[in-house]
Amino acid sequence: ILSAQMLDRTDFYMGAVPANYGNVMAGVVDMKLREGNRNRHEYTAQASVIGLDSAGEGPLGKNEHNSFLANYRYSTVGLLSAAGVNFGDEAITFQDLSFHTSFNQKNGSIFSLFGVWGLSKNGFDAKKQEDIEVDKDLYDIDYSSNMYAVGLTYELPLPRGKFSTGLAYSGLDQGRDGLMRVFIPR
Repeated sequence: ILSAQMLDRTDFYMGAVPANYGNVMAGVVDMKLREGNRNRHEYTAQASVIGLDSAGEGPLGKNEHNSFLANYRYSTVGLLSAAGVNFGDEAITFQDLSFHTSFNQKNGSIFSLFGVWGLSKNGFDAKKQEDIEVDKDLYDIDYSSNMYAVGLTYELPLPRGKFSTGLAYSGLDQGRDGLMRVFIPR
């Protein structure tokens, strides 16, 4: 759901986890989104096995202290399936959108707004009776997942360290419908 073009730094914590991550027992993966280019607008488009990916970044407004970064992807398999290419028994598609805005203040503090959204779908049609190999082959299956998160952060440098706070809202909606095809012997 998050393109590598959006990432600045990723930290992995296992065992003893810093206190600012709360009461974590196993581990933390902390992914930091990078800021967009504050000097000029840049745009990128690429095609890969995973999907079509487009991104844009640059200064936000007339103030070079502010920036934006946005990325959208759509699955290659989804596009080819829509064009009639058969990838076997399943139709798989996904798309995602992510953004990060950063507002650097005169006092050295940074206010940022970020968001991610992703939608994936998977469809499977039951096989003919003579082609059934596993239990899954008996079912028509429709699966979908819709995830989103938005948040804001604020960081203020202090003489000894920094003050940082954040707020986020997220949601997830998943559904899976399976209908068994009953084959009546003739």
